[in-house]
Amino acid sequence: MSENQLSGAIPDSLQEAVLLQDLDLRSNRLEGTIPERLDQATSLVSLNIAENNLKGRLTSSVFKLPKLEDLQLNENQLDGTIPSMLSTASSLKMLNLSSNLLVGSLPSALGDITSLERLVLRNLDLEGSIPTTVARLTNLLELVISETGIEGSIPTLLGKISDLQILDLNSNGIGGTIPTNLGRLTNLGR
Repeated sequence: MSENQLSGAIPDSLQEAVLLQDLDLRSNRLEGTIPERLDQATSLVSLNIAENNLKGRLTSSVFKLPKLEDLQLNENQLDGTIPSMLSTASSLKMLNLSSNLLVGSLPSALGDITSLERLVLRNLDLEGSIPTTVARLTNLLELVISETGIEGSIPTLLGKISDLQILDLNSNGIGGTIPTNLGRLTNLGR
């Protein structure tokens, strides 16, 4: 149902679709909030509701989905902070929260999603630094934290993410030196 002219709210009744595995509503005109009881759709593997007009806080229900691997909420108007509750999404491989109204710091709990392969956080109003716990994301192939306001230095421990292919930290307030062990990331740029 992506790339249509669908409007209105995402119906709460979707929580009853317990066999639904893939919900792609991106690029529509959906409004309102993410349904609070979406966690009842326990078979959901992929949820893409990017490029809509959704508002409100990131609801913890999406992070409670036990099989969820792909979560794309980018280009909406979601606000508040990135919740520590996201660490309960133990099957998550792709997380894109870009171009929302999210503020605050990156939670250290981000490093607990060890299945994560792609993390895309672009065009947000964040503060603080990249948590060192991100180095625990050893399956990470793509790490994009750009245009966010993040400061501090590049964590030396990023050099331990040996499969990393894309590292994009542009347009932030990051300073200091480039850690020498980033040279060990031989898959960068592939």
